[in-house]
Amino acid sequence: MAKSKVSVGDKIQIVGLVAIVVSLLLVLYELQQSREIAGAELMAQQFDAIADRYLSVMGDDAAKTLVKACHEPAALSSEEAIILDAYLNAHFLTIRRIWQLSDFGEILTTKEDARSWTRGVFGYIHAYPQSAVWWTRIRAIYEPVFPEVVEIGDEVLAAQGDTPFCKSYYTGWGT
Repeated sequence: MAKSKVSVGDKIQIVGLVAIVVSLLLVLYELQQSREIAGAELMAQQFDAIADRYLSVMGDDAAKTLVKACHEPAALSSEEAIILDAYLNAHFLTIRRIWQLSDFGEILTTKEDARSWTRGVFGYIHAYPQSAVWWTRIRAIYEPVFPEVVEIGDEVLAAQGDTPFCKSYYTGWGT
């Protein structure tokens, strides 16, 4: 049997090539991570801009509108209805943000965490009597895109019962 002779110089070249390939793979991996981080930062900026818009619509007296929406829903003015709509949309924006963060994998949040947090946020959304009408409009828009979120929203609304959460939860908190 003939032994092939590999010179020390050839071995050094092979090790050098392997090192270059490994280095390139690491650079590609870092570029992919940087792209994902930049995407998450851009998404966060977009969500912040939308949230700021909702907050500016709600103004400084949103609490008064929310109390009225809970206890005297039929008495809401057009302006107060817009404030309530902004409140509900801001909470739905939170749900969208949760699910888009879960798309980045288990680093940020798991799908089970997203489901749990979504149920909690839908509790705030469906706390008001008007949310059922709002939800009918919103669910039609988002059902093709976020079917699992729509299903959770339907479950929370169905579990609400006859007494809106805002009335049962805040009873006895103040005057």
